[in-house]
Amino acid sequence: MPYVCTHCACVACGFAAQQEFACGWCNTRTLILKPFLLQEILNVVIDWVRLYLMIGLGHRDAPNLLVVFVLFYSLLYLEIFVRACWCAHRLV
Repeated sequence: MPYVCTHCACVACGFAAQQEFACGWCNTRTLILKPFLLQEILNVVIDWVRLYLMIGLGHRDAPNLLVVFVLFYSLLYLEIFVRACWCAHRLV
């Protein structure tokens, strides 16, 4: 008996986006969602590649990895501070 890709089977196995992207091409109602499903799959792949690159950079050049973390966390805290001041100014 051939495997039939249904919504319940996709959710049960935990790979809903991947199976819908691979198996659901005949369903014309979901064709508009295919670019978004592909983007979701690529985002997951990029997250795993980013982990590999961060570990590699930490192993090869730890001081520069620390500089990158400090730079981006300082940018994050600057944005939070500016936003908090802007919201506090609007409340007064």
